[in-house]
Amino acid sequence: MMVKRIAALAAGIGAIAGVALAASFGDIDTDADGMITQEEFAAAFPDAGAEIWTATDVNADGVVTEDELAAAVESGVLPEG
Repeated sequence: MMVKRIAALAAGIGAIAGVALAASFGDIDTDADGMITQEEFAAAFPDAGAEIWTATDVNADGVVTEDELAAAVESGVLPEG
């Protein structure tokens, strides 16, 4: 199960590899509430699938914080721009 999850995550990373994280957290958080919703995330990373969202939303609360976004970039889940 874990191997399949890692493989799916790697495939998702490969799919968005061409998308650089050029936008700042504030650019992605379009309603400026301090959290990135799944809809905001999908708009910023249209090629990222559910596995990438799940890997980025570490605590699974349905939103991505600035710390979670930074951790996703640092760990390679999202590409750095």
